[in-house]
Amino acid sequence: MARRPHLFAVALCACGPLARPAPGGAPAPAPESSTDGEIVERAPCPFPGDVAAFTAEVEDYLTEDLTLAGLDAELAARPIVTLFPPSDHARLVDAAGAGRCERVVYRSGELRVVGFVLRPPGPAPRDGHPVILWLRGGNREFGRIGPYHLAQMLDLADAGFVIVATQYRGVDGGDGADELAGRDVADVHALVPLARGLPDVDATRLFLLGNSRGAISGLVAMRQGLPVRAAAFRGGVYDLERAVRERPDLEPVYGELIPEWTSDRAGALRRRSAIRWLGSLHAPILLLHGRQDWRVSLDSALAFHLALDQTDLEHALVIYERDEHQLAFHRRAWLAEATSWFRRHGAFAGAPTPPAPAGATTPAPPTR
Repeated sequence: MARRPHLFAVALCACGPLARPAPGGAPAPAPESSTDGEIVERAPCPFPGDVAAFTAEVEDYLTEDLTLAGLDAELAARPIVTLFPPSDHARLVDAAGAGRCERVVYRSGELRVVGFVLRPPGPAPRDGHPVILWLRGGNREFGRIGPYHLAQMLDLADAGFVIVATQYRGVDGGDGADELAGRDVADVHALVPLARGLPDVDATRLFLLGNSRGAISGLVAMRQGLPVRAAAFRGGVYDLERAVRERPDLEPVYGELIPEWTSDRAGALRRRSAIRWLGSLHAPILLLHGRQDWRVSLDSALAFHLALDQTDLEHALVIYERDEHQLAFHRRAWLAEATSWFRRHGAFAGAPTPPAPAGATTPAPPTR
């Protein structure tokens, strides 16, 4: 019998008073249109109709990352079907049938962009539900939101959040073209009026969860004034110049996506690299990263964390041992960590949970 590996996390926290945005220097978002966030189409969330197809799609999504991260032994001990069990499919079927999981088309300027809305079960509290803006990773069709992501979004909805997510423009049948945190950042800003238009929502309690590339888009949007109380990033990209050095295969990808690549390469990278303009950020930041992440190095997250140490911005870093970019082996733990971070910063009624002391080391919740 394969021995289950020892899995744990180390939390490194440096906390301080909330920083204020630096005056000037930040690119302003496009003026909000009167129709931004308007939902023009809605349908139940799409996913494979049978559990075998669901499992196959999730396995296809995760296997490469786990294998290239050198985690074959862990995968043998804990197959993907145990990390995303058949019950996930049943939960999604129930949520879609109850109207709790919807694929929507919403307006972002003159474009129609695809997104998702997931809601908690049962009646809403008197003061409404808090909202998480979920920003996916990848680019264009690669990494678009599918069953793997919806299962985790449903975890957060079951914890009491309304989840509002975007595929970004040009994806899944939407209008326009992905610019890797160029004009497509407007699609992130448009999620705010979308959330405000939903019933039983308190959009003043707005939080951000960005995955991989979603950290680029989310941090640029925060620099432009996205009104979130706190943010969490899983496997985030914080320095595109470093990303290109560490992964030269990204150079042609960025060249295809970023319109100003040939005319202003250095400026394009700087405008998308939060490590270059930390003084423009205004909300507490939680970083979640796997030690074996090969897509975005842990060193890049450590560098961003150390740079944040030089600011007054409240922040924390959690490192997950023997895990990769998706944190698949720590699915429950990283989602619980993000939930706790948002709760600490006022997601639910009552006094916020006090921050952990600087330098605290805590184990992750058991992975199930």
